[in-house]
Amino acid sequence: MSSKSCTVEKEANILNEFCLDTTAHGFQHVTRGKHISYRIMWGLILVAVFGGSGYHLYELISSYLRYNYYTSITVDAETLKVSF
Repeated sequence: MSSKSCTVEKEANILNEFCLDTTAHGFQHVTRGKHISYRIMWGLILVAVFGGSGYHLYELISSYLRYNYYTSITVDAETLKVSF
């Protein structure tokens, strides 16, 4: 066995262990699914969820960095009764 295939196998085992042991929902379904269609479905769901989360995070950060703020202050001197 070459060192490259050994490294790939080791990485696959680490990824498989992560998917089985993580508390994040969905990963274990990708590795433990009995049918390939079940695994593909869960893989697509995970990709869609992470894609949506990434898009939402991008929108939030870009909205924050635009510094869109509007302030309007109106002072009516007649209704402002201050006694000294």
